[in-house]
Amino acid sequence: MVKIDDYWHKDEFNIHIKDPDMLVKPGSRIVDREGTTYGITTGDWHSCRMEGCNGLRLTVKWQDGKTTFPCSAGLKKIGPNIWKII
Repeated sequence: MVKIDDYWHKDEFNIHIKDPDMLVKPGSRIVDREGTTYGITTGDWHSCRMEGCNGLRLTVKWQDGKTTFPCSAGLKKIGPNIWKII
């Protein structure tokens, strides 16, 4: 599970990256739960609104043209710039 605190911390004015390898970058591949299709992150995101979650809702454009907003807390890194929804 990837949480916002795993790869950056925020102070009053700035965001500081702790571990660049844990950052889901624009253009990263997000693989679906079944591992049958993937989408590409656009670089847009917003904070997850689920109570107690520190994740980010990433904007992902899928091969079929749909756009979804999976939470980074539900992703597992499986390769360089490749993440799987768990």
